[in-house]
Amino acid sequence: MKAAYKKKDGSVAIVEVAKGFYDSIGNDVNVAKAVIPEGAIGAVLVGDVPEDRGFRESWELVGGKVQVSLKRAKEQHLARIREIRDTQWLDFDKKYMLAERDGGDLAALKEERQKRQDATKVDLKACKTLKDIKSVMPEVLKWV
Repeated sequence: MKAAYKKKDGSVAIVEVAKGFYDSIGNDVNVAKAVIPEGAIGAVLVGDVPEDRGFRESWELVGGKVQVSLKRAKEQHLARIREIRDTQWLDFDKKYMLAERDGGDLAALKEERQKRQDATKVDLKACKTLKDIKSVMPEVLKWV
């Protein structure tokens, strides 16, 4: 048995209720009172939660069920793309500065830099499923 509730920041928290604990308390109302923090919004006991934990920040409570908000999943994925790009900038800058110092091909590097800058301009509007969203990753950010 799981209990779900909405936190103040809008995210959903899940609390796993041990069977022995559930059996000792006896009913759903008492279990909810025992495991869900005071002030929680929309607390419910739920059976299942989405299998894909990769978009957990995008979970929402709707009609007593935990589901993924595609709108929030798209925002979360775009934030991941930004994070990946930002972590790769240091290596790219090093490569660029070495090429500049050694007289390397700056034209190709300038083109790559522009692709990296444009990496967050992806179109997620057509994505209808989490699989669709996950499939969107600019080629320039994929590790070789």
